[in-house]
Amino acid sequence: MSEQHTPPDGHLGPGPDMIAPLSGFVPSPAEHSVASPRSPGEPVPGQAEQPLPPRGPNRARTALILVLAAVLVAAAGFGTWWYLSQGSGNGEVIKPVAGLDQAPQVAWEGQSQGGGVGGVAEGLLLAPNVANGETRLKLLAWADGSERWSVDIGERIGGAVSIQFNTKLPGGLFGLVVTDAAGKNRFLVHRASDGGFVRELDLGNGSIVGSDTRAVYRYELDEEIIGKVRISRIPDIAGSGAAEWTTELFIEPQEGAFMVKERDGFADLCWINEFGAEISCFKSMSLTDGSAPSWYSDSAGFVRIGGTVVASEHNNTRLTAYDSAGNQIWQKPDSGGPLHVFKDALLVGSRQGKMVERLDPRTGDVQWGQNWGNGYPTIFDHEGQPVVLLAESQEMYVGVADMGTGKIELEKYSVAFGRVVFRTAEGNVIASDDRGEGVQLVAIKPGQSEMLWKQAFDGYTYIQQEDQYLILRSEEKFAVLR
Repeated sequence: MSEQHTPPDGHLGPGPDMIAPLSGFVPSPAEHSVASPRSPGEPVPGQAEQPLPPRGPNRARTALILVLAAVLVAAAGFGTWWYLSQGSGNGEVIKPVAGLDQAPQVAWEGQSQGGGVGGVAEGLLLAPNVANGETRLKLLAWADGSERWSVDIGERIGGAVSIQFNTKLPGGLFGLVVTDAAGKNRFLVHRASDGGFVRELDLGNGSIVGSDTRAVYRYELDEEIIGKVRISRIPDIAGSGAAEWTTELFIEPQEGAFMVKERDGFADLCWINEFGAEISCFKSMSLTDGSAPSWYSDSAGFVRIGGTVVASEHNNTRLTAYDSAGNQIWQKPDSGGPLHVFKDALLVGSRQGKMVERLDPRTGDVQWGQNWGNGYPTIFDHEGQPVVLLAESQEMYVGVADMGTGKIELEKYSVAFGRVVFRTAEGNVIASDDRGEGVQLVAIKPGQSEMLWKQAFDGYTYIQQEDQYLILRSEEKFAVLR
């Protein structure tokens, strides 16, 4: 995870374990900020800039921006930060934070000394600090920080200047992106159970992008032609690193967090918000050979809903729907705002970001229209109910929408500039209230006017999510909250 070209809905941002940056682009830890956009070229630790869809209004003041530089590098999970998302194959890109219905305390602390951290179900991964000559990769137990395993990877990280995690590979695997001084990347695949080495892939200046199946995608920028990328599908990285096909296409370098969704015979590159929910998509490739579908246009952003594709073509301001065979079903004028799908609901926002309409994807008819306030909302699903967030510079609005009528009662909360947000398994929202003094956390229960709790942690500079835990970070240490 700078908002010249943000994902279509200008969401607060995506969540943990989104893929990291490519060579030469190192994200800064505290990047999960809702209201503090970065300039396009400004680096963010562990993150690489990504291509964005061709459409979408500038919503810097309402967005939690994911700055991902022009090529992804499979990366560490800086919590709800700045990574390209990877699917785990179970349909849940970003797990909700466990517990924290009451103010959290530090369960245990550890020394990172500049090394990266990443989270998997088995525990907290700690990368060696190559600047200090360290070579051991470790896994620490979530419960108490005890060492579960430690392996020496020195022979495979020679010449490395940085190491980032990719913690969302399928089949109990995780990856290490090892970058050398020339900006070239190698991808080391390991088992989470015991740290055992599986395989190594030479990525050049590219990265690995995850999907919602066992497949992963190699994504590499052309070194001479801006916007030209090569994408290769690797069906099963656990069984082989061999690519099934490679295709070349053009993607305008922009910023945002995305993942690959495989459905209806196609691989779609789709934007996700900070909670891992799909927003809309900007590229589509056949699973057979990487070719584009007949309806696809480079100027269009699109969504899939109930077997129907709805595409917004910003060049001609038309909203067009297609069936599974690519035949046009309906067409109507487009407001130019972002598209979004929540379950079976197709939502279209206005370009100004105030009016939201629900359309029938089969006919294009308007089912309702409501003013939800400034900025297009960030939405996540809690037990079938859409929890909606809208953010402004010093305030955040949270409520639960009725998708039958579009009505919503939003509660206003004072949450400072530069916040980071997370969702919990209970459907609550945790925000980092960044006032420049340690890490300030607040918890919000949708529909409740008073905050659940507030808690401050001195001695730390930012917070991130790993697996289902929140991790406090500073330059030298980290702490697991419980």
